Amino acid sequence: MTAVKLHNSDLIGHIMHLYSFLTVKWRKYKPLPPEVEEIIRQLGGRAADRKLPEFRYDVLKNHSLFREVVAVSAKLGVPFAAPVIKIRNFDAVTPSGVVAFDSDMHFNRFRAFTLTASVYDDLLTFPVNKYRFHCMERDNEVVFKPGLSGKSAQEDAREFHLRKMAMEDFLQDVYGSVYCIPVIRISQGINCII
Repeated sequence: MTAVKLHNSDLIGHIMHLYSFLTVKWRKYKPLPPEVEEIIRQLGGRAADRKLPEFRYDVLKNHSLFREVVAVSAKLGVPFAAPVIKIRNFDAVTPSGVVAFDSDMHFNRFRAFTLTASVYDDLLTFPVNKYRFHCMERDNEVVFKPGLSGKSAQEDAREFHLRKMAMEDFLQDVYGSVYCIPVIRISQGINCII
């Protein structure tokens, strides 16, 4: 048996790498709640053969929502990439549309801000006011945890994570509008189609 002496910084680096690897693996394969799986089944089940188009910057740039996406991105302090815009994977692709499950962490002041965008104005099937209310109702529980300070979003990892999550949810909704694919948002208590 060979002993390897690690400096504290090396050890912390190895632990953080292992933690991030395990976190990514766990989240990637985390099962959805049974009631969400039931809704997916009612929507026609998972469509394994349906390939979604990439969310391309040049397509968004030529769309009427481009300026609004840029403004929301700047306000949240979360950039979006080009040439392919990375968005959170949808939880399921069904014949009826794409499904996004929103856990309680998705409801906060940053998501409430994104819900003021014009993309939601003409959506008759999306209860935007109910979503905004739920965001503000949950905000104290989600955002104001001990340890948060008045630091910028980049300095406060938890707040930046919430801002990034809100931007990703917003981009998912914009994706649905740009490519004319229904986005079905499922959360505990609020289900809707965008």
